Amino acid sequence: MLIRIPASRARPLLANMLRQALASTHAGRALRRSLRKDGDHLTIGRRRYDLRDFERIVVVGAGKAAATMARAIEPILGRHLDGGVVVVKYGHGLPTTRIAVVEAGHPLPDRAGLMAARRIMKLVTGLTARDLLIVLLSGGASSLMPAPVSGVTLGDKQRVTEQLLRCGASIAEVNTVRKHLSNLKAGRLAALSDARIVTLILSDVIGDQLSAIGSGPKE
Repeated sequence: MLIRIPASRARPLLANMLRQALASTHAGRALRRSLRKDGDHLTIGRRRYDLRDFERIVVVGAGKAAATMARAIEPILGRHLDGGVVVVKYGHGLPTTRIAVVEAGHPLPDRAGLMAARRIMKLVTGLTARDLLIVLLSGGASSLMPAPVSGVTLGDKQRVTEQLLRCGASIAEVNTVRKHLSNLKAGRLAALSDARIVTLILSDVIGDQLSAIGSGPKE
């Protein structure tokens, strides 16, 4: 059955539907839907963690929504959180209490992102099997954490990224190249630490291929 709705009613109805759709994808709300804390126990998805089992709980991450995610997870972890670092695109920073927020270049990586990546690597490398590392990833993470491999400079990565973007390469193709030029991508972030690692991901990749999101630092 076809129901005709007058334009005067259709516009506010559609506007309300759009607002609700956007609200449902808000990074903070999405994160809070996946996490629940009951006393000293943290439930992430279907997994439950006794926070008393860990000496330190640290959060790192990158992406345009990383600050929103960090701000949402801070009150959930509360006194159990020992700190952390996330990197966001310029203009996407938010005030936080325990997790440092660094702004850097996107889509072209810059020196601010390089320094933030080194800071994350140092923090992660210091963790042990008695620690819990929570990684927050969202769209843009790959360019925001440039950590060039030996023999590759930041300038090299900038030129390669610019050429890939100009030729119309897809995000999966761009990130495939980035993986081979980075000390953090393609699982190398996870390899730096003996800590227990949990990754919370907001996908911006069609099909949600995890290895393509942020070039898979926790692949």
